[in-house]
Amino acid sequence: MNVASGNGLVRYAAPMNQSVLKPVPAKAAPETALPLPFGARVRSRLRRLWVGAKRKPERSKVVRCRYFGARLFVNLEDEIGHQVALRRYEWQQLTQMMDACRRLRPELFVDVGAYLGLYSCVIGHHKLAPRILALEPDRESFVRLTANVSLNALNGMVEAREVAAAAHPGKVTLAPAGVADRGMSCVDPKAHDGVEGAYPVEAVALDDLARLD
Repeated sequence: MNVASGNGLVRYAAPMNQSVLKPVPAKAAPETALPLPFGARVRSRLRRLWVGAKRKPERSKVVRCRYFGARLFVNLEDEIGHQVALRRYEWQQLTQMMDACRRLRPELFVDVGAYLGLYSCVIGHHKLAPRILALEPDRESFVRLTANVSLNALNGMVEAREVAAAAHPGKVTLAPAGVADRGMSCVDPKAHDGVEGAYPVEAVALDDLARLD
């Protein structure tokens, strides 16, 4: 996840579903975990009674929920979707990202590996950036992304692109993850087209896409 502001590109170490950006150095000091507020924990447990346990593939169920104000379609057989429905997925990262956007007031928010569009929809819902660029190369995840952008009426603010981010433009191979963890699809230089569902996708240079006019 990245925020582009007038002072440059500010990078955050939130988990992503692509391996094209540099990992956080091992020497980096660990962040202090922000506990989920008591009220939010209680609501999450109550929602679990309604949502139920994570669905098995034969019991697939898509539901509509709200998280940080944004409306989202999620699949309960997917780990990320299930956690979003319970309103506890990456609560700390989302809180920190929103605080950073309020402080930095970025002109552009770039969501790399947007998956179902959680970050893009939350940032857009709260109008924390005038322009949002959401990149998602996985064709199935891209469908979820565009559906959630439309659900939140953010088509005029969010530009969704079915591409991967890379240092240079070209073609890369995407290794899609399974149904239960689709958000873990990744660009794999060792994968070959057609092997275990891998297929080529377009890659674009992030610096070219994120230029501010």
